[in-house]
Amino acid sequence: MPPEQLTALRNQWIDQLVDAVVAALWPPDAGRLDLTTELGDPLWRALLLSHVAARDLHAIPAEAVARTLTSSRLVVSGVEEVAAVLVDPVYQRVRIKGVPGPRWWDIRGLNVLLLGLWTARRSVHASRDQVRSELRRYWDVTDAAVVAGLLSTADDPYVRLPAPLSESSITGTARRTLTAVRVSEIGVYAGDSRSDLQHLGRMLAEYQALVALLENGSVVGSVAANLRKDLQHWEGPFQATLESLTSSEMELLAAEATDLRFRDRCLDAGARIYHYDFMAPGALPATGEQQLRHPPAWMQDQILNGGARFWHDRAGPLPLWLATAENAEHERLLEPLRHGRVSIAGWQRESAYYIDLHVGDDRSQPLVLPFTYSLDYVTEAWQLLLAASVGVIRLFLLRLTDDGRLWLLDTVPLPLPPELCEELTGVALASIRAAVGNDMDLLTAAFTPTLEDIASGTFDACERAKGEDLLDELTLTAPPGVSDVGWRAFQEASRFLARYRATRIRQAGAASDATDPVLNRAVELRARKREEARPRMSPRPTPTTADRAAALPPDTALVHLFAKGHRLGAVWLASSQGGRLEHFYLDQLSVTDVDRLINKWRQAERFEIRRAHLDLLQGALAGIGGPVADALLPLGIRRLVLSPIGSFDLTPLHAAPIEPGPGARTLMDVFDEVHYAPSMRILDAAATRTVRGDGPPLLVGGSTLPGVNAELEALRAVYPHAQVLQGTEASPQHVLAAVRGARILHIACHGRISDDWWANGAMLSGDDCLSVADVLADGDLTGVEVVVLNACYSGTHRSSGTIVHAPRGFDAACLARGAQLVVSTLWEVSDVAALAFSVAFHTALDRSGPSEAFRQAVGYLRHGGELGAGAAVIEDLYPGWADALAAERRYGLWSWGAFKLSGLVRY
Repeated sequence: MPPEQLTALRNQWIDQLVDAVVAALWPPDAGRLDLTTELGDPLWRALLLSHVAARDLHAIPAEAVARTLTSSRLVVSGVEEVAAVLVDPVYQRVRIKGVPGPRWWDIRGLNVLLLGLWTARRSVHASRDQVRSELRRYWDVTDAAVVAGLLSTADDPYVRLPAPLSESSITGTARRTLTAVRVSEIGVYAGDSRSDLQHLGRMLAEYQALVALLENGSVVGSVAANLRKDLQHWEGPFQATLESLTSSEMELLAAEATDLRFRDRCLDAGARIYHYDFMAPGALPATGEQQLRHPPAWMQDQILNGGARFWHDRAGPLPLWLATAENAEHERLLEPLRHGRVSIAGWQRESAYYIDLHVGDDRSQPLVLPFTYSLDYVTEAWQLLLAASVGVIRLFLLRLTDDGRLWLLDTVPLPLPPELCEELTGVALASIRAAVGNDMDLLTAAFTPTLEDIASGTFDACERAKGEDLLDELTLTAPPGVSDVGWRAFQEASRFLARYRATRIRQAGAASDATDPVLNRAVELRARKREEARPRMSPRPTPTTADRAAALPPDTALVHLFAKGHRLGAVWLASSQGGRLEHFYLDQLSVTDVDRLINKWRQAERFEIRRAHLDLLQGALAGIGGPVADALLPLGIRRLVLSPIGSFDLTPLHAAPIEPGPGARTLMDVFDEVHYAPSMRILDAAATRTVRGDGPPLLVGGSTLPGVNAELEALRAVYPHAQVLQGTEASPQHVLAAVRGARILHIACHGRISDDWWANGAMLSGDDCLSVADVLADGDLTGVEVVVLNACYSGTHRSSGTIVHAPRGFDAACLARGAQLVVSTLWEVSDVAALAFSVAFHTALDRSGPSEAFRQAVGYLRHGGELGAGAAVIEDLYPGWADALAAERRYGLWSWGAFKLSGLVRY
């Protein structure tokens, strides 16, 4: 193939690439910008677009890119207009589909290729000094070595290309020798679209074959001498041609073309898969933007709703990592990472690959940020391959504050070391080959999960988010693979922190203070001890639906509510029919609208307005009750366990109607049992607890008010041998000590709900409060079958819906510290309702299980009936109570919906 034909082919390919870049990336409204005349040249315009796209790879804000373009006078318009009309649209387009050309993921490679082509053509019309100046001014190229490499390229690299050795050589020896030698083809990367480079590859293969003959002694004497002359005469012009190519074109002549082609085919399989969550404005914050800001919704979904602490994914060709600091000390230790002081190590064990970031200058105890890619899943191996191919990770640093809120600290573009990229490529390709062989259809299918895959992933995310903190608190024995000593150290640190918070509450009225050095050290100590206690384990294969369902009792379903952006969904696991796992979106409900309604309900001061808002809220909850009942009742489900999310944790989901309209049946009406529980993991942990024998119940009175006195006296009639603590005897210390010998704990008092959830609790003698912090510090309710918290707000909190799940309510603290079942309240209850519920519940409990007792007690509040032996005692101490309760029933849900039952489903 003559040089002029090669030049024509190369120019044709360049023109096609340039046209494709401009057509794909030039925004529709960019024409209104004031552009320099140079941008009329398609190559200039294509390079501008690739330059902008490459800035996003390094997480540079759109405004900063626009400022550079306007200061260079390449685009003569206002910074805000350039950012909005040109830079942001290019960012969005590339994040969705990548860049045009043979490698959609190679943003940097496209920019380097176009920069080399531009330099070569520009050098024809301008001096080297001018081109050097323009490289710095327009394209921000300042490295002297890079500039020298760019200036070495030529507009036509094939001008000095010699003839192939198989066609002509100075002595004729090379040509004659090649007729008798089998030349191995050198595959050319992306060669299908570069026939000119394929020609160079064949020429290079011939040369290497002849060199091999000389090196292994296959030719000797005059033949060898003449062959050396041919090669020496040919090498110079051919090397000059290679040096005149761009660096990107040189990479296309890679020797390991087979693996590179397979890599490309693998990466192409995911080219059309992208997440809409990452496409919203502000979804991928850039470095240097406002710090301590609210993170985008998808980050909250992953960390708050999905339980992830270190997470990976990708937005188009951008590999994404999230890293979460869980306390102030972790945030301080992350600071060196923001200035590039980090080392990266990768290692493989079993079917997982781990990438650890070692942050900071102190190598003795570095902060380690772990990212795990499970090689059991093709999609995770594919993500690993993409990260290795792009070579840059966009790392988002977040802070999970002490009260469970999430803040975005910074965005860090993190280059991966070349040797690590090479290793990652090999690991990822081996894993993909083992899974799909060379069948790209199988690989493409892996990017289209089944409905069961989606449900399984959602269920696992809910389990992580809702069970992690509680499980750490309640698992008093070390998990498998963790030393007892390490786990005890974590438990001691956890209890010390809670104990210090309890002390702060009594002294200062608040458990948290960012300026308290003792508190900060205690928070850090607990986090450190948890990290030390947890081993690094390989990811386990996802359990089957049948495996999950086997942990539930017969005819039972666990329903997780979850939020995806502003959409509310439900994923449920049923034990019937060998196990069923499904999920659906509750599109009749808007999370934002329900949040607004809940806030109005909780903030209303007048009772009539609050009750009216509660009625509206119950009507909205039909959007949950109806779909849940429709899905589970046909399966024969009789026991329902609900796991709320966000602000729905504050609502009476057990009273959700299953149909619209007044007098509609609720979930409590159509299922035999309706419980609450954070997760399957909590239920499993609770199921291993042994209920203590028939020890006497512990009855606690928080005051000497008539209602409390009547309640305790009525319960004495039910439990003649009960231990009773009231007045000065009912201190937090006495209660926590006495409960260790009880099977039933009943507390009747005023409840306290605070903006500081650690201070939530039960008001006992005087102003003393048994708080969440007290229970988590010194409580041991292991083996207590039922805890009844007959106090206002004992089953709720004031925390924001956009926070991580944790034991925030007083009921959750009791569950975390060992109770099997907890009865609590969602709002304020009257003395008469509290009294009637207590007597009805314990009277029924004495002859049936807790779930049935709860159902009967709520039924009595709703409809009346026989109360039993306690009724006579109540009448003596609280005359007229029955009439007062009958009057309350006209308030509907308000009179009975506050009571909730949390914990283990009793078999």
